[in-house]
Amino acid sequence: MKNYQLEGIPEESTPTIHTRSNTDSMNNTKFAVHNEISLNALGNKFVNTSNGNAVEIFYSYAREDEKMRNDLEKHLSLLQRQGIITGWHDRKILPGKEWSNEIDIHFNTAKVILLLVSPDFIASNYCWDIEVEKAMQRHDAKEARVIPIILRPTDWKSAPFARLQALPKDGKAVTKWGNRDEAFANVAQGIRAAVQDMISP
Repeated sequence: MKNYQLEGIPEESTPTIHTRSNTDSMNNTKFAVHNEISLNALGNKFVNTSNGNAVEIFYSYAREDEKMRNDLEKHLSLLQRQGIITGWHDRKILPGKEWSNEIDIHFNTAKVILLLVSPDFIASNYCWDIEVEKAMQRHDAKEARVIPIILRPTDWKSAPFARLQALPKDGKAVTKWGNRDEAFANVAQGIRAAVQDMISP
């Protein structure tokens, strides 16, 4: 049957009909490609995020510094969205799991260990006697990179990790910066550089 309503319409203006199956197929393809590869801002490299290649970061901290740890996590969210890192801390332990076992698993597999240094961190027997000691052992064995993050002023210059480059810049405590967002942004930039160095061929 001839459709007289379309007569006289230029060819470039003729409507095109897309079937649902074709559109769904195109969308699924785009979704698969997006999931397979993400653009890494580290020197325009591509990182395959579908195979779990993100660098795992372990947060070692005192409970009194939980709020500051949350703030740091927010500043690292771009690295996580880009599939460059994943973060883990004890608040991610699921109900019914053995906390010591879960901590050991992630502590021993993490490629970056962040020591969130504060007076409470130094005073914590668990942080000091267990996590700091294990972290330095893994660092010296080149199994992980340990990065001290100075949250609050404390006497840390003679600590076992004092020989490592600390963040923020010049080891100036986050709380001593005029703007904490600026301090955490500096920390995030330092962690990005460290991870870039680790994944570079």
